[in-house]
Amino acid sequence: MSELLVTQFKGMRNDMSDKTIAPEYWFKCENFNQDEITGAAQILFPSIIKAVSAGNRCNGGFEYRFLNSVNILQVQKLSIFAGTLYKDSIGTPASIIAGLLDDDYQFVSFNDKVFLACENQIPKVYEGQSGVVYDMGALRAEVLTSGGNPNFTDYRYIVTFVTAGGEEITGAISNTVSAVNKQILLNLPIGYAACLSRNIYRNKASAPNDFYFLANVGDNSTLSIIDNALDTSLLAHIGVINNPVPKPKFLQSQYSKIVAIGDPLFPTQLWNTDTNNEVLDGAAYVDISNNSNDNTPTRGMAPDVGRIYCFTDLNAFLVNVSGTTTTVTPIRGNTGTLSGYSPVNVPQNGDFPNGVFYFSNDGTLRLLNGIYGSNLPNSLENINSDNYGQYLKGTLQGLVNAALSKGIYYDYKYHLAFPEQRLVVTYDIRTQAFFTYHNINVNNWFLYDNILYAGTSDGNIERWYSDVKYRGADMLCTLESPQLMVSEELKNFKTLRFYVKSTPGNKTKLKVIVEDDYNNPIEGDIAIEGGDYSSLDFSRFDYDTSYTDVDIREMYINRWGRWMKFILQSTSGRLFINGYRLLAEEVSNKEATMKGR
Repeated sequence: MSELLVTQFKGMRNDMSDKTIAPEYWFKCENFNQDEITGAAQILFPSIIKAVSAGNRCNGGFEYRFLNSVNILQVQKLSIFAGTLYKDSIGTPASIIAGLLDDDYQFVSFNDKVFLACENQIPKVYEGQSGVVYDMGALRAEVLTSGGNPNFTDYRYIVTFVTAGGEEITGAISNTVSAVNKQILLNLPIGYAACLSRNIYRNKASAPNDFYFLANVGDNSTLSIIDNALDTSLLAHIGVINNPVPKPKFLQSQYSKIVAIGDPLFPTQLWNTDTNNEVLDGAAYVDISNNSNDNTPTRGMAPDVGRIYCFTDLNAFLVNVSGTTTTVTPIRGNTGTLSGYSPVNVPQNGDFPNGVFYFSNDGTLRLLNGIYGSNLPNSLENINSDNYGQYLKGTLQGLVNAALSKGIYYDYKYHLAFPEQRLVVTYDIRTQAFFTYHNINVNNWFLYDNILYAGTSDGNIERWYSDVKYRGADMLCTLESPQLMVSEELKNFKTLRFYVKSTPGNKTKLKVIVEDDYNNPIEGDIAIEGGDYSSLDFSRFDYDTSYTDVDIREMYINRWGRWMKFILQSTSGRLFINGYRLLAEEVSNKEATMKGR
């Protein structure tokens, strides 16, 4: 009698034929994971926490922390749907500003403000204390209570930076204020290092979309001035934009600087601010890939200790902004990324090293890690980009053309969502195992109070791992084994026993397929009825248990073949598979012939 007992599972594997995969892997896995380390458990599905913007796509979310004017910590849960920025997103959502681009956003907290990056748009700055939004590199206007000459409902301002080479006009515009015979306080940005003075321009009621000279600030240190000018005094028109603010897709912060990449007009360039400065100088950049025989666009960034990894289509680079000069160094990873939203920092766990996990240009999941902080001249050679996605090759290779993917780390798992495919791939760093979740709406990930949420494509925010059903409906959850007991010898497959736990009302179908005969499967139902074993197979007086215990369910097969597999499909409730045992009587081909098989 041959016996196969599996009690330790290793996730999903489909890089080879199902006849060559070890029995501790699942060949197909949908909507299961390993929350209990061993076995496989149906996931708890997301549940809608807040309907924010009906029918509209979520562009991103962020938990914003800042100190108010009396140094008390404030927390705002931000989200963007269809270009409208909201706060208190899972409480009573309140619109902060509308009219932003309807596309994906990346958020960076810096100097008690949050900076929002979106491709083809000047980064936006949101100040929680004042509640206003303005362009990065612009001033912030604030209406005072004191009487004055300004008298228009839509005042806006532009600040320019005068250097030894002339006046540099960036195009960054302030927030909009309405002043009815009130003075206006202008909070000024400090220009980059080459700035000698700053000019201020303002629109007026008779020309709301044009800007006219208001004042010169003859230094690069004054933080505010007051506007008390009549519209009629504004005569000199602003010049043309000659040093535009970059419009990056991605921002990061490190060493008290903001780093930016991903402007489609300058796809190979990287910019960073001066220390504690909030102005990007479009003319001061470092070229990433033109200097390394790469010449492909920048695709994303992820910070590591003291450095930033910057990805292109083909490679990864190490960016160092710690000094007065920014340096970019190619590393030996030799892989780029397909989506700049996939790189995520993951911690060390057991023999799994820490680093940056990402979906690479070759359709694998890779981890950048190594030692670059040493004084050794060859320290960059220690940076690795190991492939952790080989076992899921059958799934990932089919997603190479689905470049848009969104990554986040939560609860020991790297989550990678493919919004257009309604697919989520997870990698558990404890067990180094893959699982897949299907037919779930994820457009962007974010953490509120260290809990995982997703913004959807239809206007909702969903809390993850919180419900047996998804949006009130039962979901199909599938586990398919590889081929078991594969050999050239015939076997009489006797019984297949499962060690399971189940919630009341769970319904799970079992299908056993012997020798690839999909047309004649052996089918049954392993649902546990009322917390007891089903009387179809056992007497409840002999086996009596509660649904919280591990139960044994057994299917009788009694069919000849050289290999077999099983498929579990759970349609309601929740099922935990703790292990299975397969018994078979193995005979030689000669004996089988004598028996008439």
